[in-house]
Amino acid sequence: MRAQINKFQVPESKRSLKECFEKFFPESIYLTSGEYSDFREFSYDMKRIYHMEGRNLYNPRIDFRSFREGFAALEEYLEEQGILVEAVEKLLKKSDLIHQRSNGFLLAYVAGKLDAFKNRDEIFEELSPILGKIFECHDSVMRPIFIDALMQELDRDEGLKYYNELVGINPSFPGKELLAIILLKVPRPLNKNLFKLDLRKKVFQNSKNVMLLLNSYHTVLNSEELTDDEKSVQLDMIQKLVNAREEQKKSVHKYNKLKLRSMFLSLQGIAKLDPEKLKELTLDNIEDIYTKVFNERIPIGEVENFVQKYEETFGQERSSEALLAYAGQLSQLAERDQVLKKLGSFVKLFLEGRDSLHKERYKTEENPHLERVFKNRVELEKLWKAGDEYSLGGELVSSKSSIDIKDFLETKILIDGHLDHEKYPLLVHYLQGDDQALKKLEAAVNTSETPVKEKMTAGLQLKCIRLIKDEKLAEGLARDLKKQDPHAEFLNDLKWLQRNLQVTGQDQKLQEGYQVVDTDDPWDLFLSGTEVDGSCQRIDGDPKVTKSLLAYVLDGKNRMLAVKRPDGRIEARAIFRLLYDTKNDKPVLFMERVYSNSVGRFDKALLEMAIKRAKALGLTLLGSRGPKEYTGKIKALGSSMPYEYADSAGGVMSGGWFEIKRACVLSE
Repeated sequence: MRAQINKFQVPESKRSLKECFEKFFPESIYLTSGEYSDFREFSYDMKRIYHMEGRNLYNPRIDFRSFREGFAALEEYLEEQGILVEAVEKLLKKSDLIHQRSNGFLLAYVAGKLDAFKNRDEIFEELSPILGKIFECHDSVMRPIFIDALMQELDRDEGLKYYNELVGINPSFPGKELLAIILLKVPRPLNKNLFKLDLRKKVFQNSKNVMLLLNSYHTVLNSEELTDDEKSVQLDMIQKLVNAREEQKKSVHKYNKLKLRSMFLSLQGIAKLDPEKLKELTLDNIEDIYTKVFNERIPIGEVENFVQKYEETFGQERSSEALLAYAGQLSQLAERDQVLKKLGSFVKLFLEGRDSLHKERYKTEENPHLERVFKNRVELEKLWKAGDEYSLGGELVSSKSSIDIKDFLETKILIDGHLDHEKYPLLVHYLQGDDQALKKLEAAVNTSETPVKEKMTAGLQLKCIRLIKDEKLAEGLARDLKKQDPHAEFLNDLKWLQRNLQVTGQDQKLQEGYQVVDTDDPWDLFLSGTEVDGSCQRIDGDPKVTKSLLAYVLDGKNRMLAVKRPDGRIEARAIFRLLYDTKNDKPVLFMERVYSNSVGRFDKALLEMAIKRAKALGLTLLGSRGPKEYTGKIKALGSSMPYEYADSAGGVMSGGWFEIKRACVLSE
């Protein structure tokens, strides 16, 4: 074992853990700054990052030490053993920044646990290939679950002996290491039998199917609604399905693949939506029960072969969990029946295919705005629907050299209303130009007669103002706001600010595969507020605001300009609207504010695409900021959607009727 450590040897000029992380984490300072006090706090944000509904993203039973302690232990341990750089690089080197970030924190947790072992260097060496398998897993929910199970097994006297026995039972199975970890939680007489599955089927050559199997085991084993006997029944059901033999000849593989995936998805869906129903499951009724409980959450009516269609559509999309998470948010609303009905319409259309949804979003019968815009303008309608794209790969892009903090505060507080104006009136007055507000806040903070609660509120407002000149206050401001107003949308804005303050002025050469697009893809539009920082239209945001999200997806006057990464995720975007100038009786284009994961880095590319599209359509391009003010009346003239969000019109609008009071010319 000792000989193998040499391949991880650090050069004489040792690099610290922070330096090692900085190589792979453009935002590593943010990660190691101690913003998160413990793992649970971090898991809440990771849940939002991963768009999960979430009760088991990170195991709530784990008593995690603080991250500062975890990273300190990891640095000390790895540097002592001389395996820092290569080991960490091997375990953390992923193209997906969020994936890297998650693995970094999990590795810190592992280091903290290993700190209690005298032979930790040998254990780390033995664990490294297993950790590598876990860190390669793309299922964001399962990675920490694997880590938790593995660490609990280490606490046993026999260490990893039993794990190695399980791996040896079915050595040809591509996911044998991860399956063995899951089965460590099963009572020992049972789990060896569970490993004796017919895993030679071609269906399990697909890593997604392997993860579905592992997820299904975990769902049953960790259900709080099932007794141990009921868990045994459900585990037996999974085993019978995997080992099933069908008599049909040509359809055997296809049948088994569809049946397995449908069953796994149904089981996990039921666990999320109505876990009590797990007790009723059999091989014959599982899909019917899932269809029923899904309908109770999102009304879609009768859909033939629902589970199979769901897997072939939503199941193939990135962040497919986002749909149920969003439905869960909407169910909190008083007007939930209305908005969930619209969500059901979206789901049903998506199940039929993108073509069906594309036709529906551009129908003019129930959309008075599109009827007005497209009337006698056949060529405009054709060109608007066509969209555009071009490659951005290989280009050098730069983030802004600095962030205008005052502009940031004015935008997020005055325009977007992400802090309650009534709760923080003096801050609002200051941002509106009232210099006396600052003196009043200082007096409130420094006067002993001020009640404690008022003094705290005044102090928070004062810190916001001082942030304009001292950006280092951002971390403390976020901490104070979280204590006083934990549901404020401005918290999300402050996290964006903290991340981007660390990367301002940096250049980046884009890898091949980046694209600039003008798109109406329904799933891109659905995730348009989730995959970029700073948007209130993320699927786990305030449902009073996010109820407007479906207008992006289903109203044909809305498209999106976006920079998309090679993996399809959105790196930056701006909603692109086809509006109407009622004063001059003509259509115009309006480019909304850019939301980006890297401040300013892709603004130019998105504007160039907007100008290119405006010229192709023969329309004036407008925006909320620019050198020349537009003199027309810019309006949206109604929609089939009950709610729509428009930054430039002031937020949530009803029925698709709104006016943009101030617009500037970007291109004529």
